Amino acid sequence: MRSKYFLYIALVALLAIIITGPALASDNPRIEYTADYDAKGRIDFERVIGHECYTGAEKTQTIKGYGDFTKSDEVKIYRHVVTHKDKTDWSVPEDAIGGLTVTTVIDLCARPMSTADHDYIENDELIYEGIDEATADFVYERYGLREGDIINPYHPLVVDGTIEVSPKTEQVWANQIRTVPGHEGTYHADFIAAYGPGPYAPHYDEEFLWELDKSKEGYELWWHDDTKEFGVDYGDRYVGNYFDIEQYAYTSSGEMRRFISVSEPFEKRFLEEAFLVTGTAEVEEAFSMDVLPPGPDAVPLEWYELF
Repeated sequence: MRSKYFLYIALVALLAIIITGPALASDNPRIEYTADYDAKGRIDFERVIGHECYTGAEKTQTIKGYGDFTKSDEVKIYRHVVTHKDKTDWSVPEDAIGGLTVTTVIDLCARPMSTADHDYIENDELIYEGIDEATADFVYERYGLREGDIINPYHPLVVDGTIEVSPKTEQVWANQIRTVPGHEGTYHADFIAAYGPGPYAPHYDEEFLWELDKSKEGYELWWHDDTKEFGVDYGDRYVGNYFDIEQYAYTSSGEMRRFISVSEPFEKRFLEEAFLVTGTAEVEEAFSMDVLPPGPDAVPLEWYELF
């Protein structure tokens, strides 16, 4: 092996932002980050961008193994919004002692479709430890809720823990590419995620929040009864709830793994995928999940233009 491939290169970068309230020096505070990499040898790269529930999503990326890689990044983060433009290309020399693996995981903050963990039925027994009979009877009479039924994750009885639920999806978009010696790979992705706070976060100013419109009769039943309507009231500066991504992944030889598990509770839509290929793999895709739009005075997103 040529001596340059004995070189050990460790690249560790952390980019995270936590903004816990609107009282900041700037009216539209944000962080911007750009970087370009060109490295050869033994590579150990780890980075986290954003924070799952303060910037809409959290993106974790690792690059580990042997080879040559170039990478360019453009990151912009605003309160409850994150966007990342990522171009990573690599090759592994034939005489390298191992391959190169690029792993990317995006964890969304947005709440998924959820299902009830227990039956709420009419009888004289406690439904389960911690729930009294009066509460159980109320849930039964109002909703007839059974274990496994889909339930609104923003319902007050879910938010306060009275009704225990499990997520239908993991709110994850993940991709892993392993390239063997003598071959090359690519990972390009542009994504934006926004998730403004809602009725579960009363400590925020109302102008940054959304809530269900309580003027609609039976508004709290929309998830259970298709004849019911629901509406949403927005604060003027609510940033929205959405996730958009364009992604291209390729390896000329090696292994590609993909795992997608995302959903939204208002229209009960979800997408799940598990994917494994050994050999040559190429995937180009675009995905958009627009759940709640931003308020009229939300931060302008021109500087987040991606696509």
